[in-house]
Amino acid sequence: MCGRSRRRSTCASAVSEAVNARMQRNQILHEPGREFHFLITEQVLRNQVCRPAEMISQISRMREVATQPNVRLRIVADDVMLPIAPYHGFVVADDRWVSVDLFSASLRSGGRQGVRTYRRVFEALEQVARADVGDLLDRYQERYVKMLLPNSAAG
Repeated sequence: MCGRSRRRSTCASAVSEAVNARMQRNQILHEPGREFHFLITEQVLRNQVCRPAEMISQISRMREVATQPNVRLRIVADDVMLPIAPYHGFVVADDRWVSVDLFSASLRSGGRQGVRTYRRVFEALEQVARADVGDLLDRYQERYVKMLLPNSAAG
């Protein structure tokens, strides 16, 4: 949150940097020859990490990105037997590197063994993930819409 003092310029700078970073990430999604395979657990949709309106926006963005021809979104539903526990988030960039997200840091490794390990984890989870994600996205979007309604109308 921005204050009234000299922090205002710092806050404006931080907002500007965040907007620029998001625009760069969005441009990457449209680069020719790139493919993106996103895999999330249903828990990601259920965990309310921001206000309901923002969760709705996030779900809408997932839906929008998933319609692109070079993007594949899969969701590991709660009712499947997991072949391996997804302890933390990670990104595998082809066979070049893997980035692992921890609470205190993101670790990046270019080692072949690390990349292979995380690729196997991804592939194992992808095998049990749902390709038809519309109904799951609808369910959670509806959940967050209901949170915006007055208590009497939400039922």
